[in-house]
Amino acid sequence: MKGEEPEPIESSERGNGAEAAVRLHRTGETERPRRRVLLLHGLSNSAAVWNAVSRGWPEDTEVWAADLPWRGGFDATWSLTGDSSRWLRTAMGLVPGGLDLVVAHSLSASLLLDALGNGSLDPAEYAASGPGDVEPCRRRPPGTMFVSPFYRPDPGDFEWESIASSLHDFERTIRDGIRLHAGGRLSDEKSEELGRLMCRKIGPYGWLSFFNLYLSTPWLLTERITSPCRVLVGDSDAAAPPEEGFRLAENLPDASARSLSDCGHFPMIEAPEEFVAVASRFLAELDDTGAPRAVPETLNEVSA
Repeated sequence: MKGEEPEPIESSERGNGAEAAVRLHRTGETERPRRRVLLLHGLSNSAAVWNAVSRGWPEDTEVWAADLPWRGGFDATWSLTGDSSRWLRTAMGLVPGGLDLVVAHSLSASLLLDALGNGSLDPAEYAASGPGDVEPCRRRPPGTMFVSPFYRPDPGDFEWESIASSLHDFERTIRDGIRLHAGGRLSDEKSEELGRLMCRKIGPYGWLSFFNLYLSTPWLLTERITSPCRVLVGDSDAAAPPEEGFRLAENLPDASARSLSDCGHFPMIEAPEEFVAVASRFLAELDDTGAPRAVPETLNEVSA
């Protein structure tokens, strides 16, 4: 019934007792959806990190946000089980009717890049159903938007000092996420306290899962990621430097990058209207072409 909060779609795998490992929440709905978008959060966040971008999408677009095993407060053993990208496949497979766009932030962007590059995830398998029940192999694969990704194409880009600086930036990013999500309701001292607590819950294996993905990006087979992509960065992101996002876009076959002004690692919170505008424009471009289209130039900034 319209106006009621729809029940989430849950995976069969459980953690934390009876809690589902993956849950999908419909944040933007329409009676006759023509396009479907899935939002994938980063480490220690949750589906709620997308609350600010739940509105403003085209009227025919249905938007889903996933709670993933690396969400804050969930079972921290996700980082001990090997292929964490399988949870992305689970989330993508739960969306009714298939997908037109996948938006992945931070850790989820790293996992998705890795899975697309090594071939363990075929985006065409999750393509939206078209008129006439088109065979999946003939459907256009969903577009992908990587938000605040981590990427260094050369092993020489990592030095011994990179470990300490990345760990420091990680702790600061966790605190920033808590502060931004609270919307000014927490003092700096409380944000710091909660940030330390969250880092302890993530633990060394959780952080190493992220950092090992980061260290492996020089060997990412970007030429295999042929579906249409966009990279969105904040121009003030201290955790994932914006120039890394631009370099990623340059190395992907069909991609462009955009930077949002006065944004850090969480542009979906810091500039929600601009964020939705960029994603909606990408959807429109996919519709206009009917097939992946290369965008040769990498834009430095876009406004809503």
